[in-house]
Amino acid sequence: MNMPSRMTTGRYLVGPDFYGCSNTGMAPAILKSNALASYGRLGLARGLKFAVGPQVYIADAISDVVRGRMKKGATWTNNNGLHKVRLFKTYKAAKAYFEKLVAAAIATNVAEQVRHRELLRKAKAGDQQAVLDLANY
Repeated sequence: MNMPSRMTTGRYLVGPDFYGCSNTGMAPAILKSNALASYGRLGLARGLKFAVGPQVYIADAISDVVRGRMKKGATWTNNNGLHKVRLFKTYKAAKAYFEKLVAAAIATNVAEQVRHRELLRKAKAGDQQAVLDLANY
């Protein structure tokens, strides 16, 4: 993914959505946050400026930092423990983690696309289990 050399405060950069999904908010995203930058100057957010994780959970992570709910570490986890948002002080570290998430999403998308094509081929040949498995897409 072509990344800018620096980010504007308050702007998201969103990676690829997962195969079969559109605008679900689960795509990896990176944000340079106004709130984190402001609280970083006050010493409340320990200089954290960048949030990286699923787009839909970034706002929740930032609000927990601002409200003081996130006391230790720089990783926020949602209630069910499945999705994490990591907070960073530098763009270099945030960019590296974001690129790692994008690479994982692309690898998952390629694998799912191959599986989907194989199921389509089997379904056209008359395999009823493949027809049922296609319902997942």
